[in-house]
Amino acid sequence: MYSAVVRMASASAAVVRLHRGAVDAAEAQQLFDELLNGVNWRVENDDFGPQQRQTFYCADEGCVFRYVGLKLVPNPWPTQLLLARKKVAAAVGMPEDLFTACLLNRYDDNEGSIGWHYDEVHTQQQAMQESLVPNTAQASLR
Repeated sequence: MYSAVVRMASASAAVVRLHRGAVDAAEAQQLFDELLNGVNWRVENDDFGPQQRQTFYCADEGCVFRYVGLKLVPNPWPTQLLLARKKVAAAVGMPEDLFTACLLNRYDDNEGSIGWHYDEVHTQQQAMQESLVPNTAQASLR
């Protein structure tokens, strides 16, 4: 089962909301299997060398993602991920077009890691962070 986590931050406040069950368990497993076997996973080389994980970046057209020396041009959204985006948007009561990008990280056999960090995306009014977090993984929020 997947939970939708939406964090909105501005200069004066931050809000985190957890919406359990935004995508039911069977749909989540199907989405996981389709993404695991159906996207073009890559190991990117950033300012620190090869990353310790495989990634897949998809987004709305023109949403180029830059971090640690990388410039990722988006892949088209996989159909199954577009359906999940729609469900998550409905579950959290936000317009679907606010969820503009998704960076998937793949860690095989407990290898690789990523340290504590945050990704900040600036919009005209505020900085926003959106995540679709699997509750079967070792994931936590600070």
